[in-house]
Amino acid sequence: MVGRAVPLRRYDDHIVIDQTRSGRGGFYRKTYGPHPRILHMSQDTAERFRATEPYVVISCLTPGARPARLRTSGFRRGVLRLNFHDVDQVAPRVRRIMGKRLVLFTATQARKIVAFVRLHTERAPDADPLALILCHCEAGISRSAAVAAALNEAIHGVAPPARLLNRRVYRAVLKALKETT
Repeated sequence: MVGRAVPLRRYDDHIVIDQTRSGRGGFYRKTYGPHPRILHMSQDTAERFRATEPYVVISCLTPGARPARLRTSGFRRGVLRLNFHDVDQVAPRVRRIMGKRLVLFTATQARKIVAFVRLHTERAPDADPLALILCHCEAGISRSAAVAAALNEAIHGVAPPARLLNRRVYRAVLKALKETT
């Protein structure tokens, strides 16, 4: 399936063309049409990413982690940096064992993601359309995958993969998207 064009779905206003393996993360779907493609990847892969079309970055890192050193590009329209731990549910006992205060993903952060995406997708008629939303976290498999899955479901109607992703982030972003539509 890697590298071959395999039709997946047809929608009224665009076609999902193929499925391609992305970096360390799983698969992402390339879409061509009025909506941007949505990718998720690790911080290392995001730092090596070279754009050839307009894009934005949503960075989800652990509090205190080194921010991604993203390449300078004339195609990058914006970066949203969020800091929270990769935790889905936390029992009070776990907070005491770890000996530190965990920062959980909040509804406010979910609304920031939605506002950021809307700001960059609703553009002036003469501007180049946003082609790509790049989501990254440290490993590229949980927080960024959850953000990408929620955006893909809301924008492209593509159900999330049946694999582990941060359900707290996924549900909060979907809820924020539904609240603002």
